[in-house]
Amino acid sequence: MPSMNKPALVTDFVKIGQSGKAIDGRDIAPQWLRDAAETYKQDTYTALIWPEHIRIQNYGKVVELRSDEKDGVVSLYARLAPNASYMLNNRFGQQLFTSMEVAPNFAGTGKAYLVGLGVTDSPASLGTDEIKFSTRKNASDSVFLPGVEFSFPSPEEDGEAPSWFTRFMERFTTTKEDTETMDQKQFDALTAQVDTLAASVKEIAGKVESLAAKPASDEAGTEATPGAGSEAKTEPGTAADGEKFAAIEAGLSKLGTQLDEISKRFEAARPGTTAPASSGPSGEQDPLY
Repeated sequence: MPSMNKPALVTDFVKIGQSGKAIDGRDIAPQWLRDAAETYKQDTYTALIWPEHIRIQNYGKVVELRSDEKDGVVSLYARLAPNASYMLNNRFGQQLFTSMEVAPNFAGTGKAYLVGLGVTDSPASLGTDEIKFSTRKNASDSVFLPGVEFSFPSPEEDGEAPSWFTRFMERFTTTKEDTETMDQKQFDALTAQVDTLAASVKEIAGKVESLAAKPASDEAGTEATPGAGSEAKTEPGTAADGEKFAAIEAGLSKLGTQLDEISKRFEAARPGTTAPASSGPSGEQDPLY
């Protein structure tokens, strides 16, 4: 009988940060990392994994922490329980590194605590492990880091992570290992195409709106001419056409809004763009490393 509170997929320990100077010159205190390893308990407060520290959809949780000290540098390691969303995105070469969210004085205890973990492509801390998930035929679920293979518990042992999950992941994540990352020039070209498409849709929507107004105005001036012994005939192209135009206009307007949103997301994801500040309540004021 599998344990009900044991996560289906858990990595081995991954290095998520180290003490000393961050790349921007800030100091990561050794005692913070010692405290985080000592105090972390999911029953007290579970640190979730967040894409670029943004509180929209979590990518899993931190299960366990430990610290290690060598040559005066304290390193913090974590065991992660990633969900399907993180594994899928990571397979496409996104969010390869970690960024710690540390509360130096957690809940007034005077000790530091890891309240969240961002996954990013631009970590502030030095020495973080690159995270890469992969599935092999001889292992149902595995996570690979440079030079080390971390295996998840097998479905036979835990009764969890069934084979359909693996098959589902493979259907949508068959990518080549040597896929090149999009450079700045390619990114700008793609963003320009999206902006152009959005502008074209808005232009078409404006024309449809003007056409939709015509049948309504024509309807008022159209009268039925009764003939001798015959019934009045209804002129075509009135109310029914107006409704069709209105439906087309609404659809194009919605499409334009969606394209605007896509354009904004492209701009926010531009290579080298600084991640926005955390908007979640738990780590809103906590330093990000």
